[in-house]
Amino acid sequence: MIELVSFIVLIFLLSYFRTQIAFLIQGISLLVFERAKPGVIFYSILFLPGILIHELSHLLTAELLGIRTGRINIFPTEIKAGNTEGTFGVKMGFVESEETDPFRETLIGSAPFLVGLFLITVIVFMRFSALDSIFSSEKILNLTSILLLYLIFSVGNTMFVSEEDKRGWWFIPMILVIVLAFIYGFRIRLNLEGVLSAGVKNLQFVNRALFLCLGLDVFFLVGLFLIRKAIESLTGKRLLTKTG
Repeated sequence: MIELVSFIVLIFLLSYFRTQIAFLIQGISLLVFERAKPGVIFYSILFLPGILIHELSHLLTAELLGIRTGRINIFPTEIKAGNTEGTFGVKMGFVESEETDPFRETLIGSAPFLVGLFLITVIVFMRFSALDSIFSSEKILNLTSILLLYLIFSVGNTMFVSEEDKRGWWFIPMILVIVLAFIYGFRIRLNLEGVLSAGVKNLQFVNRALFLCLGLDVFFLVGLFLIRKAIESLTGKRLLTKTG
């Protein structure tokens, strides 16, 4: 139970922090260039590996499920002003695919999150099984480790699904009800103790990977915040947020 709660909390924090990263990058862009577009471009370059993996997850899952796909784009395709002056909306990437049934649509929409979670967990398990080893000089100065940490950071902040990806999620509760009804109807005996034990063990590795992602986000956020404050101090400019 603790592992599941930790997983939910870590996912919530990561989702919140990635929004704050985008907000700070946007703010720095507005301070320096007085436009949001350079910030969008920087954001898309910074997270390019994660965006690429995100869109390829959609594409490959659709192809494996027999769904025809069209164009794929991993660069910003839409930049526009929002209700608040200086804000922007941007579609970081997309994969065109034909309409399908709710089950396959759910799998396609969820693919980036599942693939991203699996990828960062495998990297942490194989390379950083002991988190304290990351801070040793031997580890942190190793180019391979630095690149893997960057990949974790990039994938961890782009694996979240968009509102469009959630179109088929209404089908998930139905799947759970059908599975439970099947188990109950056919009196299938499950070794719940074994299943729960394996689930908790696997979730521990997942949470370790998410915790590392969270640490990298905090490190990057602090850096962006200091850069923003330095620019405000040098230029005398301040960002104002409109409310109401």
